[in-house]
Amino acid sequence: MQFYGPLMNFLSMMNIPHERIHPATPKEDAHIESFNSILEREVIRRFEFESFEEVESTISRCVDFHNNERLHSGIGYIKQREMNEKCMERIQEA
Repeated sequence: MQFYGPLMNFLSMMNIPHERIHPATPKEDAHIESFNSILEREVIRRFEFESFEEVESTISRCVDFHNNERLHSGIGYIKQREMNEKCMERIQEA
């Protein structure tokens, strides 16, 4: 809860509405459900892990790829990193 205030300020500055998601309503939380599906399909079902460290390392690489290399259809088939950079430029211009 300590980040709620700064988060709300950031969302307001970016003109992004904040919505609370009701429990057990995956359609309301489609973006994270999509990521969870990708993580399960591309990592969890494909590998057998020997240790927690191996799980952590593999998921970390998956998240890094998802955020920095994968093209996202919901933001115009660009990398999430590129979208973040555009958003940061808008913040600096404001």
